[in-house]
Parts: sequence; C-alpha cells; structure tokens
Amino acid sequence: MAKNFSALLLLSTVLQACSKELPQVYHGQRAGNSGPTGQTSMDVAQLNRHIFQGNVLQPMGGGVEKWVVLFCPKWFQPCQKLEPLFYDFARTWQQKQNMDSSFIHLRFAQVDCAVDKTLCNQQRVTRYPFVAIYGAGQQLHTAGINWKQDMSTQMQQFLEKLAFPASEGVSSESILPKLLEDFYEHRAMDVVLTLAALLVSVQFMRSNSNFFPGSDAARAATLSSPKIFEF
Repeated sequence: MAKNFSALLLLSTVLQACSKELPQVYHGQRAGNSGPTGQTSMDVAQLNRHIFQGNVLQPMGGGVEKWVVLFCPKWFQPCQKLEPLFYDFARTWQQKQNMDSSFIHLRFAQVDCAVDKTLCNQQRVTRYPFVAIYGAGQQLHTAGINWKQDMSTQMQQFLEKLAFPASEGVSSESILPKLLEDFYEHRAMDVVLTLAALLVSVQFMRSNSNFFPGSDAARAATLSSPKIFEF
C-alpha cells in the first residue's frame, strides 16, 4: 500500500509540473473593432503588460517569426499622426510576408505607453514615436521616428533594411530548423517530465494488475482458485 501511495504521489507531482501556467497569448480582437481610417484592429495587435511577454518575448515569438511593435502614448499628437501610416504598413507588409499560411513571418503590434509606461521603460523606449523589431524573443532593432520629417519614408526604410532584408528570405525551409532547435532547447524538460509520468503510470498499472477486471492476472487468479460447491 505504501509503495502504491508513493507512486501516486510522484505521478501527481510530475503532472503538476507539466501543467504549469502558460503565458497569455494574443488571439486577436473582434472584426467589428476598427483602427485608424476604418481598418480593422486585426491588422495590428494591441498588446499590453499582461500579454506582451507571452507573445513577443517568447523564444518562438508566440508563433511569429518577427514582430514590429510601435511604442507610443496615444494622446501624443505625433503618435496620432503616425498611427494610420503604421496600420497601412501593417496591412501591406503582413499580406506580402505571410503568403505561407503554415507560419506567420511578420506581425505588427502597438503598445500604448500612456497606459503601460513601465513596459515601455523595460523595452528601453527613449523617445516617441518608437518602433522596435523583435525576433526569437529578443529586441533586434529599434528606431525613433522623427515626426518633423517624412514618417512614411522613415518607416519604409526601417522595414526594408531591418525587418526582412532581401538576402534573408522567408522560406519555410529556413524556419523549420530554428523552430526545432528552439523546441528541443526550451521544451526538453517538459518532454522528460511527461515520459517520467507515463513510466510511473505503467509501473503502477502493472503492480496493481490483479485489481483490474479483465486483465490476464485476474483471469489466471480466477482459474487457479479452488471451486466451492454448495449443496
């Protein structure tokens, strides 16, 4: 009995470790919501301190290869001027880069620094408007957009130079090895714990097979037991 109790306790501990809480993931907003110039908010993910890490800062980018994030307080007039341009770039670039439906290569998002000032400070936002490119859970490139100059040209040059340079390419073949590497690096412990839980379950079932109807051991015990005849 003590052996069975220990096995059950170990199984419970392993299962709890495997089912640890996962970070929240952005799943988009209702299509009815709209952004600047009537574009749907699905073009640009609205991130905050609760879901930023669970998406942008994950090793596999929350299922996205690269994020382009605009950090800006929405009350700031230069940010209000850049926002419709940012939505235009989001729609155009996401349609161009995400032709392969099996993987999201590029995702645009924005953070309202008037609401999430601490998050913006953590991401080293030093001026507004501020745009950053993330990949593999890290901040790769940043740019402060000069609102006194042509912001559309600045955004275009920033994306063309740093988001997906022509020499980089976005083929699925180049993405798969990286995904597998990240999976084995960050999920290896989960796999080991799951296998350990499975092994404990099998051992428990084998050690208690006599108690399960229909098992070979139960049938053997029935055949070998003496028959009692009542008159």
